[in-house]
Amino acid sequence: AGGANQAATAQAKYKQALADMTPAARGTFNAFLSLRKAFTAWRGIQTAALWAWNVVLKPTFAALMVAVRFVGRVAMWLWHNV
Repeated sequence: AGGANQAATAQAKYKQALADMTPAARGTFNAFLSLRKAFTAWRGIQTAALWAWNVVLKPTFAALMVAVRFVGRVAMWLWHNV
């Protein structure tokens, strides 16, 4: 029960500290929280983008290059031999 009381006391102090802030300080605090959320979201986006690059895009581009090179070799053979 002591942990619950400590948590309630800490939460009450936090709420009071927020209430005591000047509007400028509150704006700065809210901007900081928004920035922190944005960085957290960016980490998730980075993870998804890296997965998409390594698993989908990079192999697709590699396969396309193999196909383009093959078509180029065939075209050159036709140019020289037909």
